[in-house]
Amino acid sequence: MPKRIMPLSDVKVRTAKPQDKEYKIFDGGGLFLMVTPSGGRLCHLKYRYADKEKKLTFGTYPEVSLADARQRRDEARKQIAKGIDPGAVKKAQKQATAQERETFEAVAQSKTPCRHNRTARSCHPSQGIGRLSRRLCRQERPSPCPDVFRSSWRVKTCRMGGNQS
Repeated sequence: MPKRIMPLSDVKVRTAKPQDKEYKIFDGGGLFLMVTPSGGRLCHLKYRYADKEKKLTFGTYPEVSLADARQRRDEARKQIAKGIDPGAVKKAQKQATAQERETFEAVAQSKTPCRHNRTARSCHPSQGIGRLSRRLCRQERPSPCPDVFRSSWRVKTCRMGGNQS
């Protein structure tokens, strides 16, 4: 029979003192708070998926309340019951938001070298984009930048003397 764990109270979490090593305060249902030596309190969910133990992070304690962490735990448990890995869902959502931010215009402005002056201090990214900006980037809805474009752009800007990041 599993050990019965009393749910955490807000007072107990706030009064948790940092120690030499990080330690866990359990809430039940796989939810726990990791107290770091620097004093941080991180909300985690420990679960098993496909016979492997996994850990899902919800955030730091003041930003994520205990009630919110418990609600996220319950949602994750429902996903596990349906056969869905909540860690993979979170990772896919993170990648989707990153791809939305990387449009042709954003990548082009970050990779285009400025032609009027070779010093980086006096060069603004919008000055080097020119024709590309007028043709590709003026759309109603910005289109995502594919990986092929991003890698070939890096090669071309390196040959032209642009930044390599």
